[in-house]
Amino acid sequence: MTGLRGVRQVGSAKGAAAGARPGREGTRGHHTGRERGHGRAAALGLDRAADQRGSQALELALLLPVVALLLVVLAVVALAVAELVAVQSLARDAARAAAAGADPVEVVTEAGRGDAEVLVDPPAAGSEAGEVVRVELAVPLRAPAVLGLEHHAPAVATMPVEP
Repeated sequence: MTGLRGVRQVGSAKGAAAGARPGREGTRGHHTGRERGHGRAAALGLDRAADQRGSQALELALLLPVVALLLVVLAVVALAVAELVAVQSLARDAARAAAAGADPVEVVTEAGRGDAEVLVDPPAAGSEAGEVVRVELAVPLRAPAVLGLEHHAPAVATMPVEP
């Protein structure tokens, strides 16, 4: 090994201690073509970052309509549930009015729901104190119609007739 300064032998202890891999001693500190992106992808003008950006854009383009549709469905369901709660509250108010001897249809009409079907059983006018008055409402939903169908919200409330 005299006369060859700075050249390491393949697989030597000195090369292994320095962290070099066998067969790669001459490239320490230098990159091969594959490591620097000089392969086929680089020849075609593609690199890994651009490829990842493209796949992220494609994933967004595929998922965005699905997420938008889910948000619209969620909004329609929330409006329908709010409407159902309002109709149930109106049925309780109508039953309370019927139990007190007032006209439950008038209560429903004053609430702005003149389109509701109201059924009172039995009529409170001829009922004795303690009997139960049952009011049924069928109200068309004001929430957006799904698939062009009109939905009705049924609600039932009972109250004891007041003396």
